[in-house]
Amino acid sequence: KQTQLDNSGRGPSQTDVLALAKISSGLVVLAVEGKVNESFGPFVSEWNDYSPGKLRRLAGLIERLGIAPSHSLGDLRYQLFHRTVAALLESEGTNAHEAVMLVQSFSPDDVRTGFADFQKFGSALGSPVDEPGKLVVRTRCLQGKSGEHARTYVASVNIVTKV
Repeated sequence: KQTQLDNSGRGPSQTDVLALAKISSGLVVLAVEGKVNESFGPFVSEWNDYSPGKLRRLAGLIERLGIAPSHSLGDLRYQLFHRTVAALLESEGTNAHEAVMLVQSFSPDDVRTGFADFQKFGSALGSPVDEPGKLVVRTRCLQGKSGEHARTYVASVNIVTKV
């Protein structure tokens, strides 16, 4: 699903799978990013050419995620920022009070391509991820138009398919 993140003139975020589900506490948006031995694209420092549109986009993502601007954010993968914000925006648009950005990896356990980058991103959010398969809760990520806060989760699941 494509999610328009802002009015910066940049393109939308394209989530591999986006689902709206009902759980005991209400609605939840589940955004799934599938990976097979591939990275999460460029680092923020590589992506950011300091053009006005990219600066507006990055500032909006950082604000939406509730993290402090820092030079260390340049060492994080840009795709993780916009996929997570896409989940938050979709939850706001559907009145879901919970959002999950889940990375489903089809890489072998001994490879774990991108997992270190995912761990750095989780730490930047204040939600360290120790190992694949753990769901980490971050409760202050989203402040919607109504002023309510939604719980946001980041998770990594490693699935190995053997043929």
